[in-house]
Amino acid sequence: MNQHLNRKVKSLQNFDYYSDRLPSNTLTEVKDLCQEYHNAPNSKSYNDKLAGFIQDEYLLTDEIANLVMPHIYEGACALFEQPLMKWKLDAGWVNYQKQYEINPLHNHTGLLSFVMWINIPYDINEELNLPYVKDSTIKKSATAFTFVYHDIHGTLCQQPFRIDKRGEGKFVIFHSQLYHMVYPFYTSDGHRISIAGNISPKN
Repeated sequence: MNQHLNRKVKSLQNFDYYSDRLPSNTLTEVKDLCQEYHNAPNSKSYNDKLAGFIQDEYLLTDEIANLVMPHIYEGACALFEQPLMKWKLDAGWVNYQKQYEINPLHNHTGLLSFVMWINIPYDINEELNLPYVKDSTIKKSATAFTFVYHDIHGTLCQQPFRIDKRGEGKFVIFHSQLYHMVYPFYTSDGHRISIAGNISPKN
């Protein structure tokens, strides 16, 4: 297995996931396309297929998919240690999450899922310093995309990914049955834009 790819496969208790970042030029292009797509005449609502309590959720366009999916497929090959494995996109969507909106605990269909953070409108330190956040016993989960899982002892655990402006372009790939959620943010009236979807091996 390619050693460069291997460093991007992370182990967490009893499961692995893949983590990487889009090249900066690709991120710029994807961000521009996502901004144009939001509320555009050709945007296709995807709310009825998703679990989120999010107003603006749209089907992923082919133009955006062509830019991001090669990076997802490469990560999937690394996760399975099969560099020649072929993948297909089963479903993809773009979330435009607003202040206070939440993506509740859920999982996906298929073999692997991914989430990619395109635009983050807040600074994590401002979020963590809110009066009702800074003294919380689960402060580390504020604004976070979070895996929820049982460890080898059966204890329910959370693994948060606190992404702010400095983390734009990052993505994770994980097994679709792994439960996860996204906590709300409070300090910005902008949109947290993410791309997500499910992939499976080609026959």
